[in-house]
Amino acid sequence: MHADLDYFREKDIIIVGVSGDRAVKLKERMCNYGLLLISDLPKHEIAIRYKAFTYYTQPVDNFTRKVKINQPITFLINREGKIVWKFIGTREYRPPNKTLKDAVEKYL
Repeated sequence: MHADLDYFREKDIIIVGVSGDRAVKLKERMCNYGLLLISDLPKHEIAIRYKAFTYYTQPVDNFTRKVKINQPITFLINREGKIVWKFIGTREYRPPNKTLKDAVEKYL
């Protein structure tokens, strides 16, 4: 995403990502990605509101259990503070730059 940050800066756009990771971990990532990352812990309020959960199986001793985790969410928020676009990703997949740019052109 680094190469396209100028595009978003020129349009005065801040990309906000919501994650189920702890804030300490996100601080390290913000330096690498150049975007604002928000931790949705401990209550998962954003993920609950936008139904952005997935499940995975976690081994525990001699059995496994299903664990509910946040899916990453990316929002575009207009100048009035209204969410005009959202992308619910997966642990492996985030919105490509082209998808973000297309959303900016359409909604902002």
